[in-house]
Amino acid sequence: MRTLPPTGCRIHIGSTSAANNILETRPRATPSDLVHFRKRIGEEGEAFLLKQSIIIHGDDAKEKSVIIDTTVQEKDTSFPTDAKLYQDVMKGCWRIAKKNDIKLHQSFRFLLKQQRLIVRFINQPKKRKLAVKAIKKIKG
Repeated sequence: MRTLPPTGCRIHIGSTSAANNILETRPRATPSDLVHFRKRIGEEGEAFLLKQSIIIHGDDAKEKSVIIDTTVQEKDTSFPTDAKLYQDVMKGCWRIAKKNDIKLHQSFRFLLKQQRLIVRFINQPKKRKLAVKAIKKIKG
């Protein structure tokens, strides 16, 4: 039988799991949060944390050379293009309509899906003209 963790603990199930949002008791740290934390604790705090880390790892930490990778890099950076912003507006309208039990005559879901496939190839010279027309069609 599984028991719930004490308050303040964090459970990691998966990167895209729906249960992940439910089980986390506080939001994840962002890279800027880590920068602010390092500034707040200062050099003395960093030295203290390094010392505690060495104590925890015991003999493994007493090797002559230690390789530490401290780089933080975000993955899957997605830029807000016009087509994505128009899609977000449409999804917001659908959400509001559903919440207020408003029946839409036409939702344009199929049209949006079809035009988004065309917009994917906006950087290809032969398909650019078609992609620009698709963005205008999504815009309405």
